[in-house]
Amino acid sequence: MCKLSTVIVFSDVAAAYYRTERALTTQQPNSQLPAVPEASTELDLEFQLAQPGALAQQRASSWLQAVTHEIHSGTWMSLARDAQIVQTRRGTRPGSAWADLSFAVLAERILRVRDAQRSPLTVASAGKAVPWDGARHWGDQAEPQPVPRATRIEDIIWADDFAVCLGPSSALHVRPVLANETGALVDAFGSHGFELSFGERKTAALVSLRGANAQKVKRDLFRGDATVPVLCEGRGNATLPLVPAYRHLGVTIDPSGNIAVELKLRCQHAWVAFREHRTKPFRCKRISVARRGALLGTFVLTRLTFGAGAWPPLRACESRVFSRTLFALYRATLAVPRDSDQHLSTVEVCSLVGQPDADTVIHVERLRYLRQLVAGAPDQLWALVRLDLPYLRALRASLAWLYSWVYRTTDLPCPLADPEPWTSLMGLALLRASGYAVLRALLRSLQALEGAPVAPSATSEGVFTDACLICGLAFTSRAAWACHASKKHGYRLVTSQMAGANERLCLGCGKCFAKPARLRRHLLNSVQCRKSWGSFQPSSASLPAMHALALPVCVPGVLSGAPAATDPASFHRGLLEALTALDRVDCDTAWCLVKDFVEPLSVLKTTVGMWAAGAGATPDVVEAAADIQLMLDPQLCCDEFRASRTLGESAAVFADLAWHPPCPFPFVLSGEVAVFRLEEPPLQGYVYPFTQSLPLGVATRFMRWFEVCCDVLGAFAQTSAVHPVCLCASCAALEALEPARAWLLRAGFVQTAEGLRSPAS
Repeated sequence: MCKLSTVIVFSDVAAAYYRTERALTTQQPNSQLPAVPEASTELDLEFQLAQPGALAQQRASSWLQAVTHEIHSGTWMSLARDAQIVQTRRGTRPGSAWADLSFAVLAERILRVRDAQRSPLTVASAGKAVPWDGARHWGDQAEPQPVPRATRIEDIIWADDFAVCLGPSSALHVRPVLANETGALVDAFGSHGFELSFGERKTAALVSLRGANAQKVKRDLFRGDATVPVLCEGRGNATLPLVPAYRHLGVTIDPSGNIAVELKLRCQHAWVAFREHRTKPFRCKRISVARRGALLGTFVLTRLTFGAGAWPPLRACESRVFSRTLFALYRATLAVPRDSDQHLSTVEVCSLVGQPDADTVIHVERLRYLRQLVAGAPDQLWALVRLDLPYLRALRASLAWLYSWVYRTTDLPCPLADPEPWTSLMGLALLRASGYAVLRALLRSLQALEGAPVAPSATSEGVFTDACLICGLAFTSRAAWACHASKKHGYRLVTSQMAGANERLCLGCGKCFAKPARLRRHLLNSVQCRKSWGSFQPSSASLPAMHALALPVCVPGVLSGAPAATDPASFHRGLLEALTALDRVDCDTAWCLVKDFVEPLSVLKTTVGMWAAGAGATPDVVEAAADIQLMLDPQLCCDEFRASRTLGESAAVFADLAWHPPCPFPFVLSGEVAVFRLEEPPLQGYVYPFTQSLPLGVATRFMRWFEVCCDVLGAFAQTSAVHPVCLCASCAALEALEPARAWLLRAGFVQTAEGLRSPAS
């Protein structure tokens, strides 16, 4: 299947419901059919009107035919600026569910005519068989059957939206199959009084080429305006556009299966929905944060997660986009004041708004979709799911995640055997976020008492490799530095500067690309073209029009000159010329000059090295260059060190809460003793990291007790700076508050039989 070329033809019917010939669906009861006109064929509307209605052909009851006729009868219209009402025989009532059903019945009749017009090559390409082991679950592959089983991919019809999936046996058959299938569709719809609208968002085709001759056919198909001419019987001709992506039934379909475009569109829709209600519920201080979070989940997150259950496993960049969008929506709902502490971790924000983290959201959406699969998915969908091993593994991971939360509180078997009872459970994940957020808030207060700076939680340790010399900032990656340099100083890559003025043409090899982004990517990976940049001169100033999926083409021109000895991306020509032009060479002057250029440290070092190795370099130049290269170290030339954010996966949301203070707290040893008390915990065994399975009601009561106790511990630690303190708590209560007890003991508090106290001396 993976080496087969695939074609999907999407059909858009112009004004489908308004143009429907009602007599094609059902006639008036006891009415006489008109005679078939002479010389008419099944491709003529008069011939179709002389046939029994679609309901009669499908042997519907006379009562159903009469009801359908009566519901759609009595329609009328009026022309613009005309008061005369005209009775019509076309059209169904807009907005009526019966209109959808009537059109669906008529669609089957139309497709029968389409099938009769197909060529043998198109018939062989339609209804491709998909191997299937017959299993409708996510477990291991079933036992091999004596006779291999398969299911066929059929037409996808939803109201007036049609999609036809074809699988030509060879890439060379794609064009004739496309032309014949589209022509058959135009004729079939035309014979029933409909017209197809052609365009990139109307009737169009997606093509994925695989196997032998795929590259050759791709060059031919996507050349010029990338359209396929279509001949129709008695209806002239049309051109079918080939599109790089198509939005069908609310989802963007990409030939490569990439979900990035759809994910970005989901994020945009979520932000649009958020801004529509921003000044009302999400920013209203009279509405509690928890209620705002619930409204966010209802009005906004449903836009973000539409169809998320069917998404393939997200790659690192896609997971980063999704999790950061979710976090940004949560944080915007909190409306943190400017003068408040901005260091809020993901788990703290999730706890405050009462919504789950990104991983939990994806798990829940997959489980909801899985419930729909089990309830009513057709065999074709199960066959495709069983063949998609990465998605099948993702389903199993979501089931394992759910079972890890509930396996101790139910007598039901593992959800791998019976998924239905497990599709809507997510309460324990929210409680875990609440408990973790409470512990983190306590840890931050203890760190503040210690005097240590509180760093944002969304950072990770790393080696600082790049630096901005102007701002004195160090970064752990080239990407982080480039983002800062682009925003603050207008930095652009050398390849972007090369491609900027030429748009799509490579002046190193003479290739013309479909998009400027592809030229930039080409220059990033081709050292030879960067060295030879400018040696190609095209014969014409205008570039050929190319489809978004077209392969690069060579344009006429002259290639002359020898390539440069050094890659222009490895050094900065302007800095080298400025250093060479210095009249007085000393380290300070040269360093001030180097600091004015915004480039990666590796580029600056290479440029300084070329300055020292140039012809006529004096000993002063060599000495100054050596000193500058030593100073081009983030540890020496930077005042602030910015660690990169995590990759965006929410697996690091519940990071380890380890804390080892370098020295005990500064206690007050004399004065009146302040006494604090903790109540007994409502249950035993539910401790950090809160992954134990237990009833939701019991866990909720424990979490209320846990939050109150952490507030008491925070006040207990803060009071120790002005008074001797004593905490009366049982061993069971202190054990349930781990790791908070361990933090207090490391801070210098003493454990006694009654609980904890500040040291006596």
